Amino acid sequence: MKKITRTLMVVLLILFTSGLAGCLDKADSPVATPTPEAIIDAQGVNYGQYGNAWFHGSVIIDNDLTVSDDFTLTDDMTITGDLSVDGTSNLDEVDVDGAVQIDADVAVGVAGTGYDVTFMSDTSGDLMRWQASSESLLITGTAAATALNVVAGEVVVTAGDVTFGADGVGYDVYFNSDTGSDLMMWNAADEQLVITGTAAATALNVADGNVAIVDDLDVDGTTNLDVVAIVGDATQGVNGTGWDFTWYSDTSDDLMRWQASSESLVITGTAAAAALTIVDGNIDLDDDIDVDGTTNLDVTDIDGAVQVDADVTLGTNGTAYDVTFMSDTSDDLMRWQASSESLIITGTNATVALQITDGNADFDDDLDVDGTTNLDVVDIDGAVDFESTIVPNGLINHGCVYSTTTGTSTIVIVASCYVFEPGAAFTPTLGTSGVTTGTQLILINVANQNVIIPDTNIRTTDGNAITMNQYDTTMWIFDGDNWALLLNSANS
Repeated sequence: MKKITRTLMVVLLILFTSGLAGCLDKADSPVATPTPEAIIDAQGVNYGQYGNAWFHGSVIIDNDLTVSDDFTLTDDMTITGDLSVDGTSNLDEVDVDGAVQIDADVAVGVAGTGYDVTFMSDTSGDLMRWQASSESLLITGTAAATALNVVAGEVVVTAGDVTFGADGVGYDVYFNSDTGSDLMMWNAADEQLVITGTAAATALNVADGNVAIVDDLDVDGTTNLDVVAIVGDATQGVNGTGWDFTWYSDTSDDLMRWQASSESLVITGTAAAAALTIVDGNIDLDDDIDVDGTTNLDVTDIDGAVQVDADVTLGTNGTAYDVTFMSDTSDDLMRWQASSESLIITGTNATVALQITDGNADFDDDLDVDGTTNLDVVDIDGAVDFESTIVPNGLINHGCVYSTTTGTSTIVIVASCYVFEPGAAFTPTLGTSGVTTGTQLILINVANQNVIIPDTNIRTTDGNAITMNQYDTTMWIFDGDNWALLLNSANS
């Protein structure tokens, strides 16, 4: 083995051929004009104590060569055996035609000053290069062929980005798993990260941190989320195609579900417990609200029509609240006043505030009217207590029907007494419909106009009509077919 080592001396073993030899003097003088070739034989003679040596031709070293200080070559050096360097080798250019065995670290350049290192391949143009200027490792391979193959071990990137492709030019990236066909792939053509896992097993596990999705999230299967924080809109399904969405609670079978088939939000809660609580804000319903149970509303503001198909209860037994119905006129309203237990209607003077178009008004208690009561027909089944005078147009009328009708008409008998005060002649025919046998009837004329009872449905002593002048009174009884005259009192 030919060996060059650095020690404290230079030992050159030189054998001169062709009868020419030179020696090194102790004053470090160079050999004067040596022959073109010097041969050092296998004896390895040590001439290192003589100082420096210059050779202007070829030197053939046939045995070990030990250099204990700097060794400078100004031309080529050919080594047919091994070269062992214990120290640092500074080489401007190195051309190695065979295998190289390096048993220690290799550093190219120094800190702050780097150089490109290129590894060529059997294919022209395909190579791996450390590019010092861009501080990057570039691998140029063949399309559809493996350019970097890590058979075992890990690839660790401690800093910096990892980029596949370039802007506008992407490539598929596969991450295989221990299970056949289970993998994670960046699909460049579809611009998708595709994870193929095992059914019922976790394929994506984010142990810590958040997953931020700036666009839509499309889930075909079931999504189980412990906590969800959605900053933007959330869309489930597409227009015309929806799926059920269920929120479970801590109570079995109590849940909230958007039911796509019925297009409804269904909340199943616990009886007598709040299933929907809105702490702040409003509920805006563009369509109907259908409540099968009881609706407890603290404050209700309804801008449109309300359709109630069952009983409405305000308050509870023993605890009531005022209910007010406003009108188009300021301060005109109808209010159920809970404190006074009364229905108060505040209207406009001389206008109708309560109108019953059909049906009766039934009072189980007293009816107290502070103003004037205008009643066309009054049917009183019990006693009547008048605390003041009843004056119909100046006439005291106790329980009689008062009429100012003129002309000709038929009276439908609904009372036992009629008081006439027509402004012109009046010819009333006494009706018989609905009248029972034995019914008595009193007719009084208080007007300065004649009231003529025609000879229809009546029986008189002479068979003629009855003319009633002012203040005349007649009394009749129904015999089943006609009104029979009992009394004709002429008070004129």
